[in-house]
Amino acid sequence: AGRIDGVWDGEFTVRFTGQSEAQTVNFTLRILDSLPNDNAPTYTVADLTQQAIEDTPIPVLTVATGVYDEDFNFMTVALVSRSANENVLFATPPSVVFGNGDTMVQAGPDNSETIELRDGALVADANGVWTAVVRLSDSGENVGGNPRARTVTVGTVTISVMAVDDAPVFTPGQSVTMIDEDSAVPVLTVATGVRDVDNDLTVSLINARPVGLFRTMPEIVFASGSTIAPGDASNSVLLRGGILTPNANSELLGEWTATVILSGGSREVNIGMVSISVRAVDDPLVLGNLTTTLIVSNFPLNNIILGTVVDVDNDYAGFAVDDGDLDSNPVDL
Repeated sequence: AGRIDGVWDGEFTVRFTGQSEAQTVNFTLRILDSLPNDNAPTYTVADLTQQAIEDTPIPVLTVATGVYDEDFNFMTVALVSRSANENVLFATPPSVVFGNGDTMVQAGPDNSETIELRDGALVADANGVWTAVVRLSDSGENVGGNPRARTVTVGTVTISVMAVDDAPVFTPGQSVTMIDEDSAVPVLTVATGVRDVDNDLTVSLINARPVGLFRTMPEIVFASGSTIAPGDASNSVLLRGGILTPNANSELLGEWTATVILSGGSREVNIGMVSISVRAVDDPLVLGNLTTTLIVSNFPLNNIILGTVVDVDNDYAGFAVDDGDLDSNPVDL
């Protein structure tokens, strides 16, 4: 038995002895300090940072150029150490591939490849920063028949998704109604599905006219109150309240209209115009201080005030007095 330490290159003889004969076999043994060298893949970093805007496609990012393996081994590329917020930010996470779209290529100095980050799809209204590490590996199989794969870290890629101030969303509802003079004003559901993902949302009325039609103007509110918080469940916009001016109608003053505005952050949305038409009604005559019994002894009767008659609609009002005698001749007043 023997022991060899370090580097050695030479021949030795082994003699096998059996019961009937002996045989000598010569061996050549080489002990080197390492196996043949496997070169790591070569590359040049191009860009590791990508800017994107909320709710828009993410541009392709060229991470590295001049990618090849000097030993012409197969190379693979992969993403590792992905951000924990990946599933929050992306509906489809980005992938890293070579320029031909594959994750495995065989390329030498004369036909180098690129590495690209692409195909990510954002979740609606999502924003934030995502990172991952790009690793490049070779198979090592073309070096002395000894697979000795090499892996290198190309770098950490970053995608920054900038937030935008989204406009409020809604579905139009009822915007027109007609009511009778002196009646109660019904509640109108002006819009449904009202929501803002970024900001507190308020609602207001502008350009309400004519003012004389209402003694107390209608108000515009959300079904849940005066303000909707960001991301709250869909809500409704209501036009409610309002007390009409007595005997006022649209024939005299015109149709009442106003514009409904949703405001959230820097964005304003015009829901549309609401209108209320007030139909005139023929009000009964108002009689005041009416004298129902009159005793007279002399004719003709002149300037006798029997009472007052008021017509709020300014229609013509007329009446006659019956003298009560048998001939039923009216008395002229």
